[in-house]
Amino acid sequence: MTLEVKDLCAGYQTPVVRNVSFEIKEGQLAAILGPNGAGKSTLLNAMAGGVRKTSGQVLVKGQDCLPLAAKQRARRLALVRQQIPLLPGVRVAEALEMGRYAWGGPLRADPGAKAAVAEAARAFGLEELLNADCAALSQGQRQLVHLARAMVQSAPVLLLDEPGSALDFSNTHRLFRLLGEQLARGGRWAFSTPVSGSKRTRRRGICSAQLNKREIFAARSRKMWFFCERAV
Repeated sequence: MTLEVKDLCAGYQTPVVRNVSFEIKEGQLAAILGPNGAGKSTLLNAMAGGVRKTSGQVLVKGQDCLPLAAKQRARRLALVRQQIPLLPGVRVAEALEMGRYAWGGPLRADPGAKAAVAEAARAFGLEELLNADCAALSQGQRQLVHLARAMVQSAPVLLLDEPGSALDFSNTHRLFRLLGEQLARGGRWAFSTPVSGSKRTRRRGICSAQLNKREIFAARSRKMWFFCERAV
């Protein structure tokens, strides 16, 4: 089974992502590299249906997710953006429970919510903060809350936009250890902008795409996939 993006074009007033195509196999972690403004965040948002697309498909297990209703799409793709505000008065436990939105509803209880929240809180070290006000948290703690919420969402595809940008070394290590465990269980994919760039990427061609008049060259090193910016 694969996560496959086919000829995806998306953007705002003008296209930012142009003709992006790639494929990630089950259990793989992929990363996209490129300079600021190249379109990395736009690509992730477009894959999750948050940016208007003009053409293309995002296939999870062979099904195009973009035409689906928001709840149905959220059961397949979980997105963690770079910056998401957490409203004052919202407890950490409540923020995590929001990840189960796709699986429940106002008239239908979600039987898996309690266990999913407890597991994510334990995994990300948030057990003692479950009753804390999100507005009182540090930036790093808020980042952990968003990552834990994505885990609670139980979607097979995780889209992570600079997931370690506010984390210290210990929690960055925790994040990628947990990602490795999730991917090893099977049936999941992870696609991320990197915590830091790599200067040692091996260029073995997989595909290419256009992001803001730059060519993004896909390459692979072991199980990590890199999209390396190259001027057009």
